Amino acid sequence: MRKIKFRAWDIKLKKWIIGFDIDNNGNVWHNHFGHPDAILMQFIGLLDKNGKEIYEGDVVRATSRMLNFKTNIPTGKISIEDYYIIYVENEARFAKQIKGNCEHDVVKLRQESMTAFYEVIGNCFENPELLENKNVD
Repeated sequence: MRKIKFRAWDIKLKKWIIGFDIDNNGNVWHNHFGHPDAILMQFIGLLDKNGKEIYEGDVVRATSRMLNFKTNIPTGKISIEDYYIIYVENEARFAKQIKGNCEHDVVKLRQESMTAFYEVIGNCFENPELLENKNVD
């Protein structure tokens, strides 16, 4: 059965809101007070390689061994790529987006891949520096 969960970030207070309700209009309510500056993020239904729940707004790091394209034999090199988890409105699905790129990955997110290669390393609110492009000269 699909688990539907949300978390909320208060933009003004810069902290997570614990114990909230969502009304029919998508407004967040906490302790009977509305939070117009709260941003909702949905659990995407997948866990990372450490068993941590992945939410939209999370930054995940993919680590994998590089393979020779022709022989499929490991080269001994490691590939590390960071992605931002987004919700793609017009496709009604979650996707990963490379930092600094406007386009999202068309590959479907699957639990097998997340468990094998991905780790949540932060989120866009507490760790905005993870979304910055780092140019190497």
